[in-house]
Amino acid sequence: MLRELAAALPGPENAGSPDADGLRPRGTGRAPLSAAQRRIWLEEQMWPGTAAYTVPEAFLLRGPLDEAAFEAALDELLSRHDSLRGRVEGAEHPELVVEPRSSVGLLRSDLRGAGEAAVRGLLEQAGRRVFDLSGPLVETTLARTGDEEWVFLFTAHHLIVDGWSFDILWRDLEALYRLHAGGSGPRPAPPQLAYTDFARWENERVAADAHRPHLDFWRQELAGLPPGTGPLAADGAAREGERVTVRLGAELSEQPRLCAAGLGVTPFVLTLTAFALAVTSEDPAERVIGIEVAGRADHRLADVVGVDKQRLRLRPADRQEAILGHLRRTPGVRDVVVSGGDVANVPWPRLESFLMRLLEIDSVRDIRLASKALVGLPQHWLQPKVVAGLQRVAGVPGERGVHLAVHTHANHARSVTPSVAEATRALLGAGVRDVRNQGVLMRGVNDSAAALLDLCFALQDEAGILPYYFYMCDMVPGAEHWRTSLTEAQELQHAIMGYLPGYATPRIVCDVPYVGKRWVHQAVEYERERGISYWTKNYRTRVESDDPEALTRRYPFYDPLSTLPEKGWRWWEKQATAQERRECA
Repeated sequence: MLRELAAALPGPENAGSPDADGLRPRGTGRAPLSAAQRRIWLEEQMWPGTAAYTVPEAFLLRGPLDEAAFEAALDELLSRHDSLRGRVEGAEHPELVVEPRSSVGLLRSDLRGAGEAAVRGLLEQAGRRVFDLSGPLVETTLARTGDEEWVFLFTAHHLIVDGWSFDILWRDLEALYRLHAGGSGPRPAPPQLAYTDFARWENERVAADAHRPHLDFWRQELAGLPPGTGPLAADGAAREGERVTVRLGAELSEQPRLCAAGLGVTPFVLTLTAFALAVTSEDPAERVIGIEVAGRADHRLADVVGVDKQRLRLRPADRQEAILGHLRRTPGVRDVVVSGGDVANVPWPRLESFLMRLLEIDSVRDIRLASKALVGLPQHWLQPKVVAGLQRVAGVPGERGVHLAVHTHANHARSVTPSVAEATRALLGAGVRDVRNQGVLMRGVNDSAAALLDLCFALQDEAGILPYYFYMCDMVPGAEHWRTSLTEAQELQHAIMGYLPGYATPRIVCDVPYVGKRWVHQAVEYERERGISYWTKNYRTRVESDDPEALTRRYPFYDPLSTLPEKGWRWWEKQATAQERRECA
């Protein structure tokens, strides 16, 4: 389906350029080897007689099979794709030469009753097959293993097929078999181009130096890599590779697919990103990741069987350096929260390196480390290496007058355990200015003065953690049953005043969309009956620098309907009915 959609799209904007026009049917039947083929050919010359580039594919076929129709479909398949009839000719300047007809016949074998060992032997034999590059470069075998069971072997040299090619071959073979077996359906459309068309076009582009911008890009992208960051060690010796197989299962495998779809990327890109994060999280050392891509950038190559695989060396983006670069270019930012989900998830050497570089930026005056782990995993902050690292980091802010604090998240007095208190003392002893708590205000969580004061006293008296603020549950889909009204938040703020020292009395805040966190009493207007509060900003962002209404524009915040009086929710009911009428009209 994707190939059909791609074929229906108009050509690229530069379709009239010589580079684009060169990719066209030539009908020559021969071409210089492509870049991918030359790499393989060169290794074949260096290590002749190897089966390293033999690609065996085996399929178990069950059910009635018309062997004559299957063979006819296979013959037509070999005729459709020119690379399957190819051979290599020439020593100094090798070319792919395509025979007008295939000389590959379907080998047959009857292994009924021979047992599993015989089938395994057949598969192993296919994997050891050594092809003479003078052709043919394909071998096909149909072995009958039961009354209605066959094993089909398609073995080819990597010079003429890659992983993408097999998807094309099996799709075409299935459609052709149905036709030859007397079924219905359209015959697959022939490929728009032959592989030799692509190979000749690629060689012409190289001769015309059209690849220079791509080469310059990769030289810049990989510039400065220290020796030993690729597949070879610093002394030039090949590294031993390892393979790690992790079976996720059907249910867990579906989750990355859904996540990737939601992000608008492929599962491969999502998985590659996760892998890059994993290999770069341990320390800030330079890393390089090698991948292979299909290389079919033009949609006309989507149905071409051949080898266009490209090996790329990718340098994962240094997210920390990108953040630091932005802060250096933006001196107006003075308060930085280091989070990333939880700083306890970052290996300490990497976090310490980032914090030391952050402290070198003169405009940064406040640094806050966000960590739920102080409450959920206090032993992390009690590790000697973490305490010693914090002492090194905290010594720098003291010299420069920069404030270093830790923010945590406790929402019940029982969460403030002796271990939490011990970890907090370790942080303060290491030189952290203070440890603060950011809690939440939700239905059933800190929504009474008694519960809120119990938590605040536990934080302040037992652990030395400063109650900082409690923020109302955000206006997000599916959270209405958790939310409280602004009236309840204001009443709660009033109820806790006077019980704690002024510096330890937390503020209850409302995170207003497009405005930010505001103390609940900062609303400029509040229609309590309808549950609508209005808020203004006291600052301008860059995009609002020329907006005359930036500081007077009113932004609404809505209470959950369940907290409104009857007159209020009836008013909203009328608004919804009127909206439905407008949409129907």
